[in-house]
Amino acid sequence: EKSFNCSTNKVVKLKGAVKWVNGSFNCDKNKLTSLEDGPVIVKENYMCYENKLTSLKGSPEVIEGDFSCNNNELTTLKDGPKKVKLNVFCRNNNLKIEGLKYLPSLNKKSMISLKGNIGLGNLQSMSNLEELLVISEKIILLEKIEKNTSETKINKL
Repeated sequence: EKSFNCSTNKVVKLKGAVKWVNGSFNCDKNKLTSLEDGPVIVKENYMCYENKLTSLKGSPEVIEGDFSCNNNELTTLKDGPKKVKLNVFCRNNNLKIEGLKYLPSLNKKSMISLKGNIGLGNLQSMSNLEELLVISEKIILLEKIEKNTSETKINKL
């Protein structure tokens, strides 16, 4: 398949989905609780946001584009992709600090967006978290010093 889109269809399981996608795989805005039985190869973006996912088990090991799992019920990135070539968007979940040890490896200048994860509140000033950037294979935390300013403070994670 060039791309596969089953978005906004009240899908509850990926059983029977294609296993190889030469383009993007979109299963967003459904009722999925698992990514099991989904594609094992995705050559572009993998979009599984706005579901009811509690685990990333079943996601491909490598995603050649962006990976978006925003607005789910995830507490960890365990069982998620091992490598994402572009960006990871995992906003508005229930991620916990210990779940971040499963962040996928990324390319230089890739971005990881974790805004809105209340379970990460024990990171200093996490309520103002904007994004994590990967630069030269090191993850640094960018956070706003004050709301509505563009000034940033850089802390190593």
